[in-house]
Amino acid sequence: FKLDSLHLEISIMEHDPLQQKKGGAMKVEVPHIESLFELDGYLKDHEREIRRRYGNFEDFMVNIDKLEGGLDKFSQAYKQFGPQVEKDGSIVWLEWAPAANSLHLYGEFNGWNRGSHPFQKLDF
Repeated sequence: FKLDSLHLEISIMEHDPLQQKKGGAMKVEVPHIESLFELDGYLKDHEREIRRRYGNFEDFMVNIDKLEGGLDKFSQAYKQFGPQVEKDGSIVWLEWAPAANSLHLYGEFNGWNRGSHPFQKLDF
């Protein structure tokens, strides 16, 4: 089968995009946000969205630190994750999807059957 005909299906667990766990977007502390507004006053109208997105960034960074051992280690993941062709020609596929409920591989090789090739969840 061809790698370009493969697709991944990921079902993601709930996360906190509105930053409700932190008391709402306006409670998210953004470093130097006032300096940002001094440089570009038009951004003040978008303060809630900037804070919300920064809160989501913080959440992702905490997960990367906790689950992957930091950003540097995470940035080297291409050496291990995704499809890797072994010396014998076989393909090993490892994905980083800590919030996924399920992950399936499908494509021409299995008649586009979304349930026939589930990934196994590994503890890291």
